Amino acid sequence: MIRVIKWCIGVCLILALALPGVVGLLTAKYLPDALAQMDRASDWHLDLAYYNRGWFGSMASVDLTPPDSSEPIQFNAVVRHGPLSRFGVGWLSGFGTVREGFRLDWTLGLTLNLEAHLDLSSWPQGDGTLDLDLSERFRRVDYELSGVSIRQGMLLDNAAGSGWWVNDQGVWTGTTTLTANRLATAVADLARPSLQLDLTHQDDLATLELRSGSEQLRLDQDYRDWQGTLTLGRLHRPTVASIISALNQSLKSGLPPDQLASALRNQVVFSLPLLLQHQPLIEVSALQLNTEAGDAIGEGRLEFIAPPPPGYLADPGLLAQVINASWKWQAPRSLLQTWLGPDTLARLLDQGVATGDSQLSSEALFKDQVLLLNGTAAEVNWARP
Repeated sequence: MIRVIKWCIGVCLILALALPGVVGLLTAKYLPDALAQMDRASDWHLDLAYYNRGWFGSMASVDLTPPDSSEPIQFNAVVRHGPLSRFGVGWLSGFGTVREGFRLDWTLGLTLNLEAHLDLSSWPQGDGTLDLDLSERFRRVDYELSGVSIRQGMLLDNAAGSGWWVNDQGVWTGTTTLTANRLATAVADLARPSLQLDLTHQDDLATLELRSGSEQLRLDQDYRDWQGTLTLGRLHRPTVASIISALNQSLKSGLPPDQLASALRNQVVFSLPLLLQHQPLIEVSALQLNTEAGDAIGEGRLEFIAPPPPGYLADPGLLAQVINASWKWQAPRSLLQTWLGPDTLARLLDQGVATGDSQLSSEALFKDQVLLLNGTAAEVNWARP
């Protein structure tokens, strides 16, 4: 019996010593293919710049190049040859650094799922952790972040969130939820903001829904809590992708602001016929701002019910044939007077756009080329100013 136990122990020791070497050999053989799969599944370019195989571990260096960039980010890693890791059983595990001391711990599972933990505590401009799980041959990404703070160009304090994204033949679908203690930029300061983003697709058409809010908002003055939902529907995905790509190229070109704005405007005008051909819609719903003067609430919808006829750029009145639109809002008079100024507000009241006394409101419906403004038919002047 003792001899059998010794024999088993010896076999286990031999396997324990031999297994890392076998794993290292297989890793050196299949790692380039794994990186190639990750490269095809994302917009980033991955290139194995250096790999030095050892028995129990290896040294590797991977260049990660962001989309529309020629400057790679170098990821230097120590690779441990399985079978155990901080996440459990894995084919490979290790850690590495990415610029400015970002530390990344990771494990490549037996089913080729990649789990990673990014620690930002050594980053001078921020803090926090990010956990990633790449599965389904790196086509699905699940993530969770906590305690993330950024102090570079903006202030993001103690952000947390989770979400998942799936890449199906280059088309991303998924959802993201984020919260934070504070978000401050040069334009706005938000206390305890929240955001949820959902992106779905049907064929080449995408729907983006964005729900957001915060418990306090500071713009030109302090406001209380606000919330709202923005929906962009029937967006032609290839056209939107081309606009985003052109925008990235323009931003990297170093053009002066006026030339950059002109280039973006030209790209949007060029792409507009394709976007409108697929009858997009824009909807704002459940918009509410709580102020000391009272609540401001609103909703609106603009929908193309058919492709626009030729010549609409020269004659915007042609768009009336293919548009349905509506809006409804109410707000305290004192708040609108602060926002718009007394002269503009008086003009809106004279024209019948807004009605009321201390609490103003407006309701409009444009359908079948007829505008009903607060229940009364109104003329629309489509001539260019």
